[in-house]
Amino acid sequence: RSVYLLPVYPFVAYYVAVLFLWLRDHRAGLVRGFGHLLGVLCVLLVVAFAVLRLGLVPESIVGHGSHADQNLAMLRALAAGPLGALEWAGAVLPLAAAAWFWKVRKMPQCLVWATVAEVVAVFVTLDAVVLPLVLNTKSDKPQAEFVRRTVPEGLVYSFRTDVVPGNPLHPFTINYYLGDRVVPFTAFMPRSGYLLTGDNDIEAFRQRYPDYRVRLVADFNHRSCDDRRMLYF
Repeated sequence: RSVYLLPVYPFVAYYVAVLFLWLRDHRAGLVRGFGHLLGVLCVLLVVAFAVLRLGLVPESIVGHGSHADQNLAMLRALAAGPLGALEWAGAVLPLAAAAWFWKVRKMPQCLVWATVAEVVAVFVTLDAVVLPLVLNTKSDKPQAEFVRRTVPEGLVYSFRTDVVPGNPLHPFTINYYLGDRVVPFTAFMPRSGYLLTGDNDIEAFRQRYPDYRVRLVADFNHRSCDDRRMLYF
């Protein structure tokens, strides 16, 4: 686990910094080559993001396979997800970093700083702009908000078949957003209520409890971020 390596990080960072300074003084060509490579990567990253925002990537590329819905959601989020002024600044930051590197690449006192700026710019764009758009599509929060609007108060029940005695699982993320209102169906056996299930669990529910009438409220067409199972309500 990476947590065990935390005490090493400061020393590694110091070593990398010293190594960069040594390369600048003795092997400047290697640093410049690395900087040129990062500069190309910066430009390609911004161009790729621009192509996605302009909607030039056809959905047919990702609209097939077992995860087609999730892939389409990611593509649409990258193409049309909301971006503020700071996000747009982060999106073009790699271009500024690459331009600065190419301007000062022959200046020894700026070479390392410009190279590091390119690395930082790439990570800022990925972590602050691209990945939030992608990862938000995997979140269960929109589904939890739908359940909240449908059931503003009271318990929401969960039925699963992938459980073991004494360990009743339930959708933890949705339960968090609902304020700990999701409980195992088998622990309460209510006469009526709202039920969350995954994949084909509803068929098992019908077979196990034939006296209950079941009506589909919502097929979320979404894989839970907890266990990657399709969610039904």
